[in-house]
Amino acid sequence: MRVLDAAPSMVERSRRSAEDMAVIVEDLVKMLDGVGNRLRRGRYPENGAQVAAVLRKIADQLDG
Repeated sequence: MRVLDAAPSMVERSRRSAEDMAVIVEDLVKMLDGVGNRLRRGRYPENGAQVAAVLRKIADQLDG
């Protein structure tokens, strides 16, 4: 009898490591802190579309 490990899924192969994601999330927190500071001063971020794109990309990595 032979026992085989399941092959890793394509999602798992394309995912970043947890260590890489930790660094990315830390950078994201800094970026969002800057956005929050601008909003507290009554200003929307000039790079709102870029911030939204980054959030979507990170969400895809975490959800994958």
